[in-house]
Amino acid sequence: MRHIFSFVKFSVLTICITMMVACSSKGKKIADIIKITVTQTLHNPDSYRSVETKIDSLIHNRYGDTLAFDNVMKAFEAKENFDNASAGFYEKRDIIQSLLDSSNPSSHLAEIKEEKAKLDKYLMVMDSNATLIKSLSKELQENENSYDNKLSGWRVTHTFSYKAKDGDSKNCTYVLFMDETFSRVIRYLDEDNITYDSYVEAVDKLLKNEFK
Repeated sequence: MRHIFSFVKFSVLTICITMMVACSSKGKKIADIIKITVTQTLHNPDSYRSVETKIDSLIHNRYGDTLAFDNVMKAFEAKENFDNASAGFYEKRDIIQSLLDSSNPSSHLAEIKEEKAKLDKYLMVMDSNATLIKSLSKELQENENSYDNKLSGWRVTHTFSYKAKDGDSKNCTYVLFMDETFSRVIRYLDEDNITYDSYVEAVDKLLKNEFK
């Protein structure tokens, strides 16, 4: 009987050790892939230090889909282009108006023509980016019924420290979308630029054609 108990204890211990080794191996695999992804984006990759890693399920829905992710990133870029062009447009509009309001507007015809040409270019950029955002929205709307809401991978929130270009130590958080086997990073967010909450909000707005 003592031998049976010893065997059972040994078997349980073996299973526990195996599970610990597997978990340790899995954790190292995740850490290594994250490190490779993150350090490729750093000015001083050798300064990278892991701080904290949290793992959540990545569901195949509007927030976990690669098309939604890519369209939102394109929409953010298009919005930035639109806003920059809009600022330029109103600046040129005000310049033209001040020239027209001058005591002798006819003497500024050449300058007005030049500023008008710049204004028209800004307007074209605004129109093209507004059209792009609408097309991205339409594409997401058409894709909305294709989600099965099943597990499609993992959302890994990783905080790390690093040294910036100026040498100052900083902390940053990346939200990485990884496949089911933690073999690769599919997409990632740098929360210094776009937080995950902002991303989720942007997906909803883009689907409703309210991304502005």
